[in-house]
Amino acid sequence: GHKTNNRFIGMLPSGEILENLPNILNEYGFKSGIITTDKLSGATPAAFFAHVSERDDVKSIMEFLPKSHLDIFAAGGKSDLKHSSVDLYQELIENGFSIVDDWSTISSNPASKIAYFASEESLPTFVNGRGDYLKETTSATLKFLGKTKAPFFLMVESAMIDSGGHGNSSEMIVAEVLDFDQTIGEVIQYADQNLGTLVIITADHETGGVSIPQGSIADHSVELNYQSDDHTGIPVPIFAYGAHSGDFRGVYENTELFHRIMKLVVRYNSKK
Repeated sequence: GHKTNNRFIGMLPSGEILENLPNILNEYGFKSGIITTDKLSGATPAAFFAHVSERDDVKSIMEFLPKSHLDIFAAGGKSDLKHSSVDLYQELIENGFSIVDDWSTISSNPASKIAYFASEESLPTFVNGRGDYLKETTSATLKFLGKTKAPFFLMVESAMIDSGGHGNSSEMIVAEVLDFDQTIGEVIQYADQNLGTLVIITADHETGGVSIPQGSIADHSVELNYQSDDHTGIPVPIFAYGAHSGDFRGVYENTELFHRIMKLVVRYNSKK
């Protein structure tokens, strides 16, 4: 809920540590999870458990993981555990994580915490064979988190839409957005079956200055145009669905999203 320096994660420009959202939600009895097509050390997932002044400081980021307030995560980058001088794999186990190697075992796993590294290094793009990892892992995780009947927060990231924007790759952008769309379909179906669920869809930024000059529904084709190969200042939309979705209408600063979420958390939940 605060502005900070570019490349900082979980801290103010002064160096003061800010609580990550899962830490705050833990005080209200929430479970928390992360699913991403990026490595877990990527800036977006790291923002939910780490505190560093450099987003590429993989060693420091991963050392925050074992004692984080995450109850489940699924990502690439298992090899990032090896950057530390301590055995982070063993620390995950000692802190209650059951480490699985197949998404299909997540929903039925009796453990209270789940760690799923889907690849040693980065996951492939959808075009290069990632398959339905994002949709299937999200579906399994929703079932896992829903078993406890506790309220939960789940962040699901389709990270490679950004990569396609950097590379001005229309094929990658279209494939990754369609994959994300299928995943959103799973989440909305869950929300329909579990009243009281709020779904929020947004982005940290736009990449590439992408516009759509034309397309054809009949031909299943779309033309993309680019103004950049970097992040841009184009405003990003927020789509909300389900309980209190109307509370997220309007035009506002990105930091406001945190405060609107917390307003609902405080309204419906008491601190433990």
